[in-house]
Amino acid sequence: MRKPRYKLKGLMLLTTVVAVAAWILLAGGVFLTQSSQFQMLVANRSEEQAKQYAEVDVNLLQLMDYTKLTDASALASHKLHLNRAQIQTVDAPDWEDEISIGSEQTATSGGGIPLRNGQHLPQG
Repeated sequence: MRKPRYKLKGLMLLTTVVAVAAWILLAGGVFLTQSSQFQMLVANRSEEQAKQYAEVDVNLLQLMDYTKLTDASALASHKLHLNRAQIQTVDAPDWEDEISIGSEQTATSGGGIPLRNGQHLPQG
């Protein structure tokens, strides 16, 4: 018994075109995935830089004399500010920070020690 042969004209060309289209779609998907992961890494790096910048400012505030926390000239000498300003040392240009120092309160447990709450918030 003979094996039937189904040979169509242009079948090899059609198979090649479909295979090339499949490879192009696959390559495009890989490219989009890799580029989005790279953008995510850049965003994470900028966020980490802003956090480290905030930690440095918080450490400077903790080391300052308590009576100078509200003195604008003392803060300026340490390159600190109480109003919102753009962070210059972070790679992303849209990061800003703001230092807010709360009003003085007296701790009830501890012999009447004056306290101030403060926040340093980097915002991007």
